Amino acid sequence: MTSEFTWRQSSDSQYEVLDGDTVVATLTRHGASGTRATGETPRGSVALRRTGAFRTRVTVTNSDDVEIASVAKDGKSEAVQVAEGGSFVWAAQADPKGSRAFVGANGAPVLTFTPAGGDSKAHGTVVIADSTLSEPETDALMVLGLFLLAIKQSDDDATIIGSLAAVIAVT
Repeated sequence: MTSEFTWRQSSDSQYEVLDGDTVVATLTRHGASGTRATGETPRGSVALRRTGAFRTRVTVTNSDDVEIASVAKDGKSEAVQVAEGGSFVWAAQADPKGSRAFVGANGAPVLTFTPAGGDSKAHGTVVIADSTLSEPETDALMVLGLFLLAIKQSDDDATIIGSLAAVIAVT
């Protein structure tokens, strides 16, 4: 059974996942660099943080500061490990809208984030395609996906600004 939700960026630092009009998860980024965030679901809150020398790792910890999920670069892909036992890859999907998904060991997407299309990267859909995910796994992947989308957008923006600054400096 597939479940479909919508996600949106509700402010500069806040993202929401909605089931109709009901908010089922939020992500609030903290600090100027946005490398830390808090995720909230009906089952509790988690802290998300970019770590490592080049900020290539993301950790998700529960309210007891126990790591419940992590993401690490593994060559060109990003390997995701959830404490509940799940292993996934965060990967771009072959579609024109720029979807990204947590892909299971069988190669099938279990949770997919799809931007609305056009020039909007501030909202879209999230589809849970694997009903065998536990609620804690679903919660962790939902807020982690929002965080990964947000930091990718920040990284892309920084790259554009850096490139523009380099062009201006040369001219």
